[in-house]
Amino acid sequence: MDLTNARAGWNLQATAARTAVNTAGSAIIGTQNGSANFTDADIAYSLTVTSTGTSDKATLNLATGAVVQTTGTPSVTRRGTEIDNLAAEDFEGATLPTTVTIYAIMIDATPTSGDVICEFSATDPARFPNWTCTQSNPGTLMTTWPNGEGTSGNLAITMDTGDTATITIIGKSS
Repeated sequence: MDLTNARAGWNLQATAARTAVNTAGSAIIGTQNGSANFTDADIAYSLTVTSTGTSDKATLNLATGAVVQTTGTPSVTRRGTEIDNLAAEDFEGATLPTTVTIYAIMIDATPTSGDVICEFSATDPARFPNWTCTQSNPGTLMTTWPNGEGTSGNLAITMDTGDTATITIIGKSS
């Protein structure tokens, strides 16, 4: 895969009205658009896991990109309407090279009938945080490592019927 412009972007801010004496206008609290560029990245892929039953669990191998249906039969979509693709493939169907370094992981969870629980079994749990997303509080988790992070371990996703989680990873193979 020949990648260009591999990057992660973020922004978190709010606008507040000034209330002090002799002040006017508003103040911006937070950060402007931030980003991290990964110029030597050669791996990028996304997949969506959808639960087909109660307590389905899918496990993504962070090094290979392959998925195992650990519990139940969660479906995995890697491109278009194709489902149940557990193989380590990119958006074109080509086999992914082994990921040696991860630069960014983004998980976008949409729980509809229960919680989406994401658990990393990595060597450094402080750098790979576990995360739970609830029906009343769906969301997105993005973690970046501008200098890269090793890929030992897995990402296990447990969810209930109809819940989805889309995972995107950017990394490099050597």
